[in-house]
Amino acid sequence: MRVVNGVRMAVLFLVVVALDELAGVAYVGMPDVQASFATSTATTTLVVFTAPSIFALLIEPWLILAAARRPDLRKAWVVGGLATMAAGMLLAGFAPSPWVLALALGLAFLGSGLGTNLSQVALMDAEPDARETWMSRWVLAGEIGDIGTPILLALLGWLTLGWREAFWIIGGLLALHTVILSLRTFPAPDTPLDEETPTLRGLLSGALSNPRLLAWLGAAMLCGLLDDAFTGFASLWLEQTFSASLSTRGVVLLFGNLGAIAGITLSERLLRTGVSGRTILVSSGTLACLALIAWIAAPDLITSTIALAVLGGSVAPLWPLVKARAFDEHDGDGATVEALSSALGLVEMGLPFLLGIVADTVGLAFALVLIVTQPLAIVVLAIVDPRDVAAPGETDD
Repeated sequence: MRVVNGVRMAVLFLVVVALDELAGVAYVGMPDVQASFATSTATTTLVVFTAPSIFALLIEPWLILAAARRPDLRKAWVVGGLATMAAGMLLAGFAPSPWVLALALGLAFLGSGLGTNLSQVALMDAEPDARETWMSRWVLAGEIGDIGTPILLALLGWLTLGWREAFWIIGGLLALHTVILSLRTFPAPDTPLDEETPTLRGLLSGALSNPRLLAWLGAAMLCGLLDDAFTGFASLWLEQTFSASLSTRGVVLLFGNLGAIAGITLSERLLRTGVSGRTILVSSGTLACLALIAWIAAPDLITSTIALAVLGGSVAPLWPLVKARAFDEHDGDGATVEALSSALGLVEMGLPFLLGIVADTVGLAFALVLIVTQPLAIVVLAIVDPRDVAAPGETDD
């Protein structure tokens, strides 16, 4: 690898995303957070998703642009971001009110945006000819972290503990990994310092001249609907529809994560055998639409668990292929792609709050049906875009 100094450093970067996904305890434990503060669904989604995300995303693009100006300081940005995330998670466990929780999660989201995204940039800039492969591995590491979240909450529920203790545990793990990274020597950048880094306004203006970049970043933004936001709504649905306890919800959601691991593993193997990215996007997106409807219509927990596993497996390949296409459309400047992605994330973070309003006014089932727009939009984009997603095996030499 040109930038990532050996396999050990790459593994440490992958651990970052695993811990980042493990930090999703607020989503699986969303009904319990709601019960703790006696808030509505809309208010809970505002506290857990929208408010902290907007707080982070108002600051994050500017910091990522600053990091792009000084790639030689990437270690400081990554370590500082992860330290901020750890502090936010620990504070969340002590939150006496929903608004303190929102502030704590805002700090955690901001730290995640810096530490996790810049770790991803290091991997993407390291292997520009095999981005789909590394994005698949990145997602696989994230899915491992996702699996840990329901397992942790199920174990804590069995021990009669809850979401606060989960935040403390994850905050401690993040702090430990931050110390480990701070003791490592980060790879030196192989690009010269850019004295005139574009402003966010200039970045957005330039992106408007590249409609493919905007389209694929928009598709990547929509992928958030079937990620952490969906976990929160799915947990609510399982509680309301089947009266599932915290431990039961953790087990059911675990099967969704296991399905995702199977799906991303199969996707990477298919890419290496020459199956086109467009074929995977269209087939996986179509199956995801059908699986989501089947999951909502499931009459019992067993059927719901099976449908959720299929949904997880079909959704998992979408984001890495979509995000890799965005990096391809702005080749050689991964930090700029991440800054623009963060700016568009302001739109993404408002979607869970809107879905929460729909859930409160029309019904949770209707809000869940609206999420089908994510895989459907990706299917349409994959069909109409004349360029295909290159298989990693074709450029991995």
